[in-house]
Amino acid sequence: MSGRNQRVVVQRRTGQRPVPDFLRRSIQEAELRDAMSSSDEAKGSTSSAAGEKDGNAAGAVAYEEDKNATLRMNHPIFNFFRRRSMDKLSFEELKKKVEGGELDDIIEGGGAAAPPAASGKSDAAAGANGDATEDERNGEAGVGGSQSFETDVEVINEVVGGTTQFPLEEIVLKFTTLSEGNEAPAFLVGMGGASIGRDPTNEVSVPTDATLEPERHAVIEYRADRQAFYLRDMGHDHGAAIRIEAGSGLRQWRLQENAVFSAGNSSFKVVTCDASSVLLEVGSGPLKGERRRVGEKGATLGRHNNNEFSIPDKELSRRHCCIEFEPKDDSFYICDVGSTNGTYMHLVGPYRGLWRLSLSDHILVGRTGFSVNRYDFGVSEEMGRRQSMEDAHVLIQDLDLRRLNAGMLGPVFFAGVFDGHGGDATSAYLSAHLHANLARALEEEASTLVKAFKKDTGFYGGAGAHRGRSQSFIADMTDFLASVMGGSGEGSDEGYSQLPLPPPVPRPHATPSGTDEGNCNFRLGGDLDRRVSHLMRRVYEETDGDISRKEDEGKNMAGSTATTILILRDRIWLANVGDSRTLLCRGGRVHAFTLDHKPDRADETARIKAAGGFVIHHRVLGELAVSRAFGDAEYKKGIQQYVGQDDLNSLRQGGLMGGDAEADYSRPILTAEPEIQSLKLAPEDEFIVLACDGLFDVFTNEEVVQAVRAEMAQHQDAQQCVESLSRRAIHERNCRDNVTIVLIILKPKFWEA
Repeated sequence: MSGRNQRVVVQRRTGQRPVPDFLRRSIQEAELRDAMSSSDEAKGSTSSAAGEKDGNAAGAVAYEEDKNATLRMNHPIFNFFRRRSMDKLSFEELKKKVEGGELDDIIEGGGAAAPPAASGKSDAAAGANGDATEDERNGEAGVGGSQSFETDVEVINEVVGGTTQFPLEEIVLKFTTLSEGNEAPAFLVGMGGASIGRDPTNEVSVPTDATLEPERHAVIEYRADRQAFYLRDMGHDHGAAIRIEAGSGLRQWRLQENAVFSAGNSSFKVVTCDASSVLLEVGSGPLKGERRRVGEKGATLGRHNNNEFSIPDKELSRRHCCIEFEPKDDSFYICDVGSTNGTYMHLVGPYRGLWRLSLSDHILVGRTGFSVNRYDFGVSEEMGRRQSMEDAHVLIQDLDLRRLNAGMLGPVFFAGVFDGHGGDATSAYLSAHLHANLARALEEEASTLVKAFKKDTGFYGGAGAHRGRSQSFIADMTDFLASVMGGSGEGSDEGYSQLPLPPPVPRPHATPSGTDEGNCNFRLGGDLDRRVSHLMRRVYEETDGDISRKEDEGKNMAGSTATTILILRDRIWLANVGDSRTLLCRGGRVHAFTLDHKPDRADETARIKAAGGFVIHHRVLGELAVSRAFGDAEYKKGIQQYVGQDDLNSLRQGGLMGGDAEADYSRPILTAEPEIQSLKLAPEDEFIVLACDGLFDVFTNEEVVQAVRAEMAQHQDAQQCVESLSRRAIHERNCRDNVTIVLIILKPKFWEA
């Protein structure tokens, strides 16, 4: 075979094989199948089978811990493929069968039991149950990048219980605390890792934070075998800390001796802790040096004097956090109760170790806070010359959908801009509920979506998917099956069999139907695109139904537009309702993802007339300036709900308001059905802008894109960029509307190209 990728040489005489990436994918596949199996199947498994699985898992765990480890030929993955029924074939015969799809049942498991998973020790399982292998707890696995793990350091959140993870090759740190210096607005951390400190020699430099050491106050390390980033405290005062998830009753952070947590300007150290009480010493803040004991009744901490632990600290919320006793394990826990500035657990004492960073994590180093992001971003909401603010937005770096993450479709990013009219009730509702409804539906359909993704990409794709498989995949699979099933593979001069590494995931590309401004006919195609688009339409219409029911209950919901983006891995879906817009800048050129839903748009006018409505003064029935919207329930019941029988007959005869005799007067005049576009993100994609019509009333699409490129080239600050654009719209171009802009940077430092 020619044109092969990098190979791993396998010494057959040792009975061991270095781990190819394909086996990693096989184990992940097994874990995914296990995660998606029904509870009935789980209950039906015998205890002996469970014991066999636990025994076989050891080999998979050993594999998972070190990419360069060896697999003995009795490893469960090898046994799984050996159990597939297949005749002895020559190498070329085997290749033809792989290429023709004749062995898909073997490649995909053929409905038989999946290969034994790592029994809760993988990334996916660590997120589900919080377990970690002994090697992980001892920090014995290798590390990529410029840093290395100490052998006695725990991976804290893989012990405490993190979420299901997905590979990350870079993250963006953004400030969550105010800074008066000239620090960079965001820090891109790649696989080389980063140090955090005061001096400019640090990759993350914060010179205005006097509590930081000049160099390496804390570090972020990249671990290649996990494709993940970890935060390490370096033992200084005001060290690295993790923001605690808000919610009373959460049992993640147990108080133990020498644990340190902070809230506002105050820090607290656990001096002693037993089943009856916990003794805290205040290490900093207004009550520094004081000691307080908390019993089984627990205590609240905050600024207000009705707290058991009242602290005159302006950085604290009135009720900031609480200490709760859990009788199930006779332990005390620290919980944040929705504070503004957060409660943080420091990586010292019992929590000394490495924290695996997830998207949307918040960390504190010294007195400086950072959020962990997939993309740099900026958000501006300006009321402008209006009497009230009716816009809303949402931006979530990771929806934390475990089954999609485990199925290689994570991370899942969502952002939206909602322009309300007649009040802010509907826009506020959408910003709080639309993404949650979508996330719930995506997770419910995860199994189907993952199968569709694999079918589209040719990996484990089901019947017919072999037709889209690359030649490199066919060759890799052939080599693998040959070596496992007793074939010789492709021999080398040394008499070894060679197993190729699978090809890397292709760089993303896009296939838009149109690329000029205003032409928004983008379509990915394929089974995944069809299913996600259908799911989004269903969720958006169901959410609109929820809003209409609130209107029926007597709540004044009015209406709102919505322009939203959903990113699964490297695929993006845009759903638009109304006249807000989403723009993509690719290689310096603007691509409009949306066409405004205006009543005088030809196809929208036709739809309105088909429902018995009319357009006058560019408005639906002379009232609504948009032809699609969430809410506005009175426009969605059909004209026949509002007119008498005589008027309805006149309408059908064309005698009233120029009515159309062919119209269906039971149909809604207004709809919340979104128009959806989709594409793959490409290396030349620079940024995405979502904004309400207030911006586009005074700026063209091209002007918006060029303004963003100019601003980012000048100061590299996404937040400053959108604030400047909003001010220009209101004060220079006399915009009379609210202006909301969300900017998402897809390509870091695109302005340097």
